Amino acid sequence: MLPWHESLAETGWRTFDVTSKIELLLPEGVSRIWLPLPGVDTAWQTPLGNSWKGDASRTQILSDGKYGVSMFYAEWQDSRTIPTIELSSRFMTRDHAVDLSGPAADAARLSRAEVAFYTAPTELIPTDGIVLDTARGITRGAKTGLE
Repeated sequence: MLPWHESLAETGWRTFDVTSKIELLLPEGVSRIWLPLPGVDTAWQTPLGNSWKGDASRTQILSDGKYGVSMFYAEWQDSRTIPTIELSSRFMTRDHAVDLSGPAADAARLSRAEVAFYTAPTELIPTDGIVLDTARGITRGAKTGLE
């Protein structure tokens, strides 16, 4: 146990271990997997590390580059056995609440570039067409971001 773990636990922190066991039952040719990792360190969550065991020919921790999302990558060459990997992640969390009844006194102000980045559409999250029409209908008459 890490020396600061006990003091964090006293302030509402809880530690979790998550284990994913992957078995590729019908491998054909080169097989690859990507598994998400807890990787964001904030005031309410802290990653404590990852470990893995298995028979992959290649393993690596990757980041998507744009958003900083971490993932575990494993690869098997043409296999005669069932490819298997077990990934264990440890992290701590604590409760986090946001009062949406008014603007927070200590709210971080985002620059225009940050607002553009965080509200930009993606392939899976469009912000035009029916999504834009619905948003405009919902926010019609609103004068502030909170409204």
